[in-house]
Amino acid sequence: MEFKTNEDIRDYFIKKIKSASQSEINKIIEETENLRHRKIKEIEDGAKQMADLMKEQEKKILKSEHLLEISTKSDEFNQKKIALREKMITQLFDSIKERLIEYSKSEEYKDSFKEKLIELSNKYKQEFRILVAFKDLQLANDCISSISNVLEVIVDESVEIGGFIAEFQQTSVIINETLDSKLEDELARFYENPQLVLF
Repeated sequence: MEFKTNEDIRDYFIKKIKSASQSEINKIIEETENLRHRKIKEIEDGAKQMADLMKEQEKKILKSEHLLEISTKSDEFNQKKIALREKMITQLFDSIKERLIEYSKSEEYKDSFKEKLIELSNKYKQEFRILVAFKDLQLANDCISSISNVLEVIVDESVEIGGFIAEFQQTSVIINETLDSKLEDELARFYENPQLVLF
């Protein structure tokens, strides 16, 4: 290529520089655009992952709250069930106690009281004393008139329904024939036996 003037040379170099510069500028624009697209995609992917993670966390929280609510309701139901069972057992044994109190006024009870005293007297052949409810004091005194080895009759406030406690001081034997202890034993057996449930 021939250059006639300095102007021609200057124009030639200006075109070359412009061409090279434009090519570099285009590359930079393309790289910038690619970088921008990559960053936007990374941000979108990160946002999606964050949204998915938050959704999963929310599901776990809701599930935990639901399980806690179920557990709380189950505990409340069990407590109500236990309270109702206790109430029913108390009513049942209060009813039995009332019947035993009625029974303790009968002739059958008085005969049984005397028979048990005679049986103990014959079996142990040693002196003993008996503890009774205040209401049975007269009955006990009437019974021991024919039993020689009963030393004394004592009123014991722990005996409420009826029957007696025999204390043999010589051998330290105590025999509880009270209706109170029999009722307590039955109540304990009731709680111990899983088949004896009210519901």
